[in-house]
Amino acid sequence: MRRSDLVRNPGKGKSVRTSQIVFGERQHLLRVLDSVERSALPAPRLEQERRVIEGLIHARTQELNRINPGWDEKVGTVLSAEVKPELLDQLSRQAPKEDFYLLRLISERRPCHRGSGTSEKRAAAQCRHELRSRNACFLQTQDI
Repeated sequence: MRRSDLVRNPGKGKSVRTSQIVFGERQHLLRVLDSVERSALPAPRLEQERRVIEGLIHARTQELNRINPGWDEKVGTVLSAEVKPELLDQLSRQAPKEDFYLLRLISERRPCHRGSGTSEKRAAAQCRHELRSRNACFLQTQDI
């Protein structure tokens, strides 16, 4: 995530760290670890840097689990091709609002109920409602 992606309100103090921010940091640290391991460093320095970076990765994993216990497993479930819509609904109801990344993944996976016995007009209204809900959730996390 780029710095320009973050909304800054200097008068409001520190912002809440959502799962999307923490996950982005962890992914970046994994790329840094991969880069360090491919570099030609002396063995003692390589081990030291590896330990430090792995500690930072572990800290981000713990932070994700504090936001939503079993975070990696839940994300894996949402990304699974066999996930049922009922399970997506259950996960979205249980997820805390700080778990922006998981909620975004769930909203992207939900079909827009077309062809399931609902009229086209109703299906379109549901899709617009889901989009407004996603946007409202995003704006709320930016205002915090």
